[in-house]
Amino acid sequence: MFSGLRNLKTVSSILLERMELYCKLMSVEAEIAKARLARRALWAVLGIVFAIFTLGMIHALLIGVFWYSEYRLWAILAILIIDGALAGTGFYLALKPAEQEAFAVSKEQLAKDIEFVRNVRDE
Repeated sequence: MFSGLRNLKTVSSILLERMELYCKLMSVEAEIAKARLARRALWAVLGIVFAIFTLGMIHALLIGVFWYSEYRLWAILAILIIDGALAGTGFYLALKPAEQEAFAVSKEQLAKDIEFVRNVRDE
């Protein structure tokens, strides 16, 4: 009975100590995730703005070159196909999952601590 109480005291003290570490770890990982998301959003907005300007200029150039020729409709069709391919590629890249899972370190550390508690409890 006393060994069970001793184990309970040990586990509870370790748990309280770990709770503080988890809070600190989660706040650091949240800041990292927030900075990563902000950086991605900034580059996405910048890329969209310049892509719109670039595509507008390319469209004006191609339509201007082919407007008075017999290839006017083919030029417009080619522009539409290219725009569709670029939009599809953009959506694919935007919807691709992130390369690193959020809070991976916290999850790994929590799994190790759960295993430790199970080992102490079984003793």
